[in-house]
Amino acid sequence: MSNVRPFNRDDIAEVADLFVQVFLSDLETDIDDLRSHFEAVYFDHPFRDDDCPSLVYCDAKGAIVAFLGVMPRRMRFSGETIKVAIAGNLMVRGAKGGTDAAAGGAASHGYQLAPAALVKAFFRCPHDLALTDSAIEPSRRIWERSGGEAIRLYSLRWLCMLKPFGFGLDTLGRRSRFRSLFRWSKPVGMLADHVVRPLIAPAKPSMSTDCTIDRVQPEEIVEELQQCKHYDLVPDYSVESLAWVLEMASSRKCYGALRALIMRDKSGGRLGWAIYTSVPGEVGHVLQLYAHPKTMARVLACLLFDAAESGVVALSGKADPLFIDHLGKSNCVLRINAWTLAQTRRPELLRPFLIGKAMFTELESEGWTRFLGASPKREFSPV
Repeated sequence: MSNVRPFNRDDIAEVADLFVQVFLSDLETDIDDLRSHFEAVYFDHPFRDDDCPSLVYCDAKGAIVAFLGVMPRRMRFSGETIKVAIAGNLMVRGAKGGTDAAAGGAASHGYQLAPAALVKAFFRCPHDLALTDSAIEPSRRIWERSGGEAIRLYSLRWLCMLKPFGFGLDTLGRRSRFRSLFRWSKPVGMLADHVVRPLIAPAKPSMSTDCTIDRVQPEEIVEELQQCKHYDLVPDYSVESLAWVLEMASSRKCYGALRALIMRDKSGGRLGWAIYTSVPGEVGHVLQLYAHPKTMARVLACLLFDAAESGVVALSGKADPLFIDHLGKSNCVLRINAWTLAQTRRPELLRPFLIGKAMFTELESEGWTRFLGASPKREFSPV
């Protein structure tokens, strides 16, 4: 009998406990809050597809020792609606740090087969395309050995430092051995960036006078994506499903305010939009950035200006290939922190990723959930 089976509601308490053991064992946790988030993300969402469930791996006694979270989505490929399954939140009992610590650290606990078994079972589900964008080397090897492949072009992330002194102090303050020393350093960084930075660094970002920034509505995003021509593969949201994702993203405790902005020209026409998190004195994270090919420079300039004005010290996000030239011109640093991986029985579905014409943002992956960053930021703290 297989050790792998679908995840169901009765498993939530056991899987939440596994999450605490893998990610949060050194923190005080609001376990009811954590269980509620598992239920919302994997059961009470508008993308429910019982053919592509999350999966658990059980030991001989039936206890859950590993979990692979799966989030169904719909996307449009050249006018066709396809089923997409997003994998994330892979964890194994006895391994610290989740996905890749589990893959490399489970051998001594007897669960070394669990990650590969979960991935292979996931690949057998009847989806058109499987994706993940949070894998590091051990997970990449498991996917490739199981029939998936790495998408290098979509594995790049960008970072733009808006307030260098504040960014440096925030980075040092996140390291455990320096946390107490830099706990009260934000005002110092803000003062240094205000007084010293203008003397030694380029001018802060500015936006064009022919652009305006407003709050974007889900209806506008859905309408724009339905008309989009410069991507071959785009998310297929309804107004209700997108509003649900944005509401979930805005509920995260540790990432501050969610800024969902639309950029318009003088006549009110849509240039593009940006959705990002904002905590003054910390790094902001871009969940989605969209623009027409001819308006990308202006949209990016508006985003960086707004982020600087809101007080974030730097901005980071997935690097859409269509934006790479503009990111470079805006002094952004590009690097691979994690791999984007794909698997499909239809090779034509990989082509948009190979030529840079797939729209795959953190709203479609797991970047909007409260699971990412939970350990260092105390997302599920009872406080």
